[in-house]
Amino acid sequence: MYVTEPLERFPSRSKTKGTAEPNILHIRWTTHVTMPRNATAHWSGFTDSEYQQSFTLPNTINADRVEAGYEQGVLTLTLPKAEHAKARRVKVLTKTPTLA
Repeated sequence: MYVTEPLERFPSRSKTKGTAEPNILHIRWTTHVTMPRNATAHWSGFTDSEYQQSFTLPNTINADRVEAGYEQGVLTLTLPKAEHAKARRVKVLTKTPTLA
């Protein structure tokens, strides 16, 4: 499963950390807004701040292999399916009837 989410609250540089427990994924980030040199801000909708978000993971996700990436304002989470949840082939046994 791949989840891609645009993070509009990431206006500038940010520090992102994530932890995965068996059924919970925690993401924390801190934003730092920088003003260009010689600029005057009359109003700003962004400030330096800390955020966090937690997601409940189904037991079909392998929390040990969760990966996250952040590029150009988009956080991408890779949530691999657990082995016990993957589809598998089942051999179908058939018996031929015996004629009496």
